[in-house]
Amino acid sequence: MCGNLGEDYEDEDDCDRPRWKSFPELEGSEIRSLCSCGQNVGVITEAGDIFTWGANNFGQVGIAPEDEDEAAHVCSPCKLPQLRSGLLRNGPPRQPAQLAVGRGHMACVTTTGELFTWGCNDHGQLGRDSSYKSTRQRDQNAFSAAPGHALDASYRATQVACGSDWTCVVLEEEGVFHAQTGRSMLLSFGRNDKGQCGHGHSSQRADMAFVKLSGVVRTLACGEGHTICVCWGDEVYAWGANECGQLGIGIQGGEHGHLAGLVSASGIGEDWIAEPCRVESLCGRRCVMVAAGLFHSAALVSSRVT
Repeated sequence: MCGNLGEDYEDEDDCDRPRWKSFPELEGSEIRSLCSCGQNVGVITEAGDIFTWGANNFGQVGIAPEDEDEAAHVCSPCKLPQLRSGLLRNGPPRQPAQLAVGRGHMACVTTTGELFTWGCNDHGQLGRDSSYKSTRQRDQNAFSAAPGHALDASYRATQVACGSDWTCVVLEEEGVFHAQTGRSMLLSFGRNDKGQCGHGHSSQRADMAFVKLSGVVRTLACGEGHTICVCWGDEVYAWGANECGQLGIGIQGGEHGHLAGLVSASGIGEDWIAEPCRVESLCGRRCVMVAAGLFHSAALVSSRVT
């Protein structure tokens, strides 16, 4: 096991039911938010501290792996001192606003609009160069166990979501980049073999770029290979893997059927779509929240239809 349940279970039968777990490291702390993906868990406390635990073979817990050949793991909450409340050399004190967890990486947006990423970077999902690389270049994987800035100072992040191996970041509505490009304020980067970054093409790795959306993103979610977002004005869009219809727009079929003409030729494959597609069944309804899983998506919709 990987320690994501807070204990080093040797038998999977020991962890098939809910059980109470007390963490001395979190004693006296009030949890503001909790997130989990794959084999990791992360929490933000009301005091502004971030604690993580679980698998650490890529340094995603925030400490350097002890052994490259074995999947290191951390069974108890580990505080990230680099993002501790008030720790900022220049400028106002920062507080973590949101934490997101991917399959082997994590990302955090702060109240000052900074984006920090750490963990696995084999597909560029950290949005920056890694400070540590495996001496064996295992699958060309790159790692960074230390949280680092992933955005230029000209950007201000307001929300982040991690897919399995890619990252999406929402920027604030006002800004020089929005005025210059005329594009939505949504950036994505990382693995893109199913078009999950929404750049209009599929490739193993996608560099940081804007997603072409007509609206301003209100909330979003990333799954194993797809992304779904809600824009202001009750517009819902989805892109990426669609082998099980997880985009909510039907399965393309042999010649892409009903999607012909809606997506460019380079932006669609047999079981993926690399450009945002409007989810007609959800548009015009008050989507409060969306979630994305392995092969499915879910939306929480208000009973009031606009």
